[in-house]
Amino acid sequence: MLKVLIVEDDFVSATLLEDLLEQYGFMVHKAGNGSESVEMFRKEFRSKTPYDLIFMDIIMPGIDGLEAVKKIREFEGQNSVPLENETKIIMATAEGDKKIILKSILQGRITGYLTKPIDLEQLNELIQKCINPLKRKWT
Repeated sequence: MLKVLIVEDDFVSATLLEDLLEQYGFMVHKAGNGSESVEMFRKEFRSKTPYDLIFMDIIMPGIDGLEAVKKIREFEGQNSVPLENETKIIMATAEGDKKIILKSILQGRITGYLTKPIDLEQLNELIQKCINPLKRKWT
């Protein structure tokens, strides 16, 4: 079973996405902000049960999504995670944030993005894109 973290400060959006992802059979955890997501990521990694996929909102109080992704990638680097085994990260964004997202994709920090409100077809395509690379073994 693949393990997913939803990072979203809006309860309704997080719950809707959780319901959709559970239909794929994913084990879903939720974090309400960027700081919480980084702490949860580190804890699960250290427990040898890392997240396979993260859905990260951009705009949140405190540490925003882009900063949280940066901290997650730094942690993976400090722990010698090979690029092919990095956790897949999908950013959730409003239409106006596409330039930020595209820049992040080009920098190799995220796997893809979803626009809000979430389009089910787009969600399905991204999940299919991510599933095969997620079938990896952790030591």
